Amino acid sequence: MPREQWAREVGPFDDQRRARLADSAPIVSALRSGRPAHGRFHARLGEVGVCEVEVTALPLLEPDYFEGALVDFWPVETPAPETT
Repeated sequence: MPREQWAREVGPFDDQRRARLADSAPIVSALRSGRPAHGRFHARLGEVGVCEVEVTALPLLEPDYFEGALVDFWPVETPAPETT
């Protein structure tokens, strides 16, 4: 899927559900720096719709060779109520 289509359909989105610049996404940071990156933003997750997600991106690198990146994201869940 082209990056522009991914941005429109999946995200990232800000708190008001407006499209965010993809340059701020963890995958972009991981690919540019060659280091893992983590972040939080809103994304559209199928039937769930737009929700807040945590994202971790891991670059897949070898010396002098670039493979891509592994990106894992999951919905942010409401914190559990405090217990005594």
